[in-house]
Amino acid sequence: MNELNKQVKSRIDDYLEFDSSILFEKCDYLEIFGGAVRDAIAEMEIHDVDFLALSKSAKICREILETKGYKFLPELNGKEIHDMYKDIRPTISKEESMKKSIKNSDFNNKPIPNFNFLDSEGFFDTMKQVDLSCCGVSYNGLHIRENCEDAILHCKNRYYSINKKAKMYNHDRIVMRTSKLSDRGWTDIEFLKEEQLINFDRFKKLEYILNDN
Repeated sequence: MNELNKQVKSRIDDYLEFDSSILFEKCDYLEIFGGAVRDAIAEMEIHDVDFLALSKSAKICREILETKGYKFLPELNGKEIHDMYKDIRPTISKEESMKKSIKNSDFNNKPIPNFNFLDSEGFFDTMKQVDLSCCGVSYNGLHIRENCEDAILHCKNRYYSINKKAKMYNHDRIVMRTSKLSDRGWTDIEFLKEEQLINFDRFKKLEYILNDN
């Protein structure tokens, strides 16, 4: 797991363009979760970064990001994000990247780190309420947290399962999200062929044996 932690940190640092350790050293309740960690584990390009934070940590994190050239952009909060997190706060983006994004009429050139503020009771619960298993991973500056069963293994194999009971689940939204994952080479575990399932089960057993040792 140590190598995987290093891999995730390295990829997140490359995306943010600075050593992310300074964020976690000064903040207590702060985690990077979801897609960024998923893609880092899967060795794919990171498309955005989400920070989950309590108010004090979010304030500190914002101040650090601003010293690194990020700007607070309230107007970039989209309906999709708002539907996912009921207590969303304004977005952070690099000024130079913002100009490129606006020029191209989208915000995909340099993905935008999003802040999500919660109370302490809901902090860890939120990370468990993801609609896709492969998004049930987070990173706290030291190690990867697995918030859904087999989430790390799903990321490594670029598989996912849908959790219809999750608070973040929305039928219309999940269609869009799974379509994007499919376009990037991810597979719904329900549609795996028998041979793929057998190989995945073997891989899963091997991973658990290695981790236990």
